[in-house]
Amino acid sequence: MPASGAKSSASSDPALKYDDTIVTISARTQDFSGQGLIPRIAHLRRSGRGSTLSVWEGSVGAVYGIDEATTISLRVPYLSKSLRQPDPGGSGMRTLTSEGFGDVLVMGKRRLFQELGPARTTEASLLFGVEVPTGSTSQRDAGMRLPRPLQPGSGSWDPTFGGAFTRLDGRWLVNADALVKFNTGANGYRFGHQLRMDIGAQYRLIPAKYERFDETTVNLVLEANARYAGMDRASGVIQSNTGGWRLFLTPGVQVIANENLLFEAAVQVPVLQDLNGTQLRDEYTVIVGLRALF
Repeated sequence: MPASGAKSSASSDPALKYDDTIVTISARTQDFSGQGLIPRIAHLRRSGRGSTLSVWEGSVGAVYGIDEATTISLRVPYLSKSLRQPDPGGSGMRTLTSEGFGDVLVMGKRRLFQELGPARTTEASLLFGVEVPTGSTSQRDAGMRLPRPLQPGSGSWDPTFGGAFTRLDGRWLVNADALVKFNTGANGYRFGHQLRMDIGAQYRLIPAKYERFDETTVNLVLEANARYAGMDRASGVIQSNTGGWRLFLTPGVQVIANENLLFEAAVQVPVLQDLNGTQLRDEYTVIVGLRALF
């Protein structure tokens, strides 16, 4: 189905229209992956050594199909961060907070390969983009400038490159992606370069076979999400308590109300955290959102 909305004979089965994963990026450039609005709310919690970090993120994403093989997307996040930790002066606990718009992510996707069949598709796409430094890096709490990881923004222009793969066959779908983000640094601080690798599987629970286009659809999702970050540098000095590997399992569910509206929810649970030095460890991340075709 081209981005203009005209259906092709190869994608007449609604399975090709609806199936997707929640965190793992699809190679597809049509329908929900090619033209729509994607608002989401996520809540992350980390803890360790008497400290707790809570991050709420509300974001609005929009994806537009330039043609049937090329899309451009925009994601605007709004962040609220709260770090509760022991007071260095020994007088109990203190809480540091920040709030504001984060860095805007602009991404492009170009499909390089596509093979279609009845209720079946195999696709591969190139991913490329940049994170734009729209978020603040100078917020203060109680007169103190907050540490860079607590700021809403990074202050730097950070390019991203990678690829995605999709295989759909009947009621089953597999997506996979790999992306590298090169953090360039700003104001004497550079976050470590980052690598993400994801693989996600989806099973269409209801219906077993589409009888009409307006049927409610329920999809079950299970993903594995790996994240690696290099060590940060401040004024050229390596920050030993930064960087490392995190691996998550992410079960989720999607409910597709009609041809134009999809609701989804997932929870990321850490299964491996190989971190450098002393860092807060992930407890969970909850994601809820929807996708609306326009």
